[in-house]
Amino acid sequence: MKILFIDPNSIVSGSLNIGLAYVAVLLKSKGHEVKILDFNCYLSDKEERILKALDWLPDIVAISIFPAAIPTYEEARNIVDFCKKHRKKETC
Repeated sequence: MKILFIDPNSIVSGSLNIGLAYVAVLLKSKGHEVKILDFNCYLSDKEERILKALDWLPDIVAISIFPAAIPTYEEARNIVDFCKKHRKKETC
């Protein structure tokens, strides 16, 4: 199974999401293909990067949300809407 994780820009910009990295390693060890799209360390070309990731045709798109940060939720919601509009198959 192909799984795409997206980490939206959050209030903790510039830091690696250790939780996503941990889940990705665990899933890879179980034979899944995993990619992480991180918008905390590299912000430019967001739509282009999402489109390229969707071209990979992931079976699942998972988006990380920092629960105490409303801006993170709003950014994640925008990413979900963009994915739904541009998906190649039922992935978002």
